[in-house]
Amino acid sequence: MTLRLDHPTMLDMLGLLFTLDEDESEQLGALGNTGIDHETMAMAFYTSPGPKICMRDEEGKAAVVTGIRRARNGVGETWFFTAPGAWKKHGREITERMIELRKDMMGSGWHRLETYCLASRDRARRWYDTIGLTYETTLRQYGANGEDFVLYVTVKEPTGD
Repeated sequence: MTLRLDHPTMLDMLGLLFTLDEDESEQLGALGNTGIDHETMAMAFYTSPGPKICMRDEEGKAAVVTGIRRARNGVGETWFFTAPGAWKKHGREITERMIELRKDMMGSGWHRLETYCLASRDRARRWYDTIGLTYETTLRQYGANGEDFVLYVTVKEPTGD
């Protein structure tokens, strides 16, 4: 594997936020983040309560920064940013790492992880299926401008004790 797991820095966050793909930028805007400068947004994600992980490439540059924002006890909302070209160069490894990380998170105190996505982001939705997320519902007119979102979840299965 060529990606190394690490803790993200504020510079990692800023670098990725300044270079987001169009569909990721569109999603952030639909979640009400238009008009917010990149520094403020990076600080909000960086300081949000919950774990954060950076996947670094061979040169030590951030290819992915992801995390979980604690919504309430045991429930988290995921976020995920990629560098330009990361999917093309590291797509398979990113997918494998995210499957592992999702399983690890469910064993570390979380019982529900929520992932919100613009309903129009078909590629992202297919990827969520691939990494084992479960489609839960469509949130009609959830976005800041009335965009539909979909909710994917990972729920800790009962142990049967």
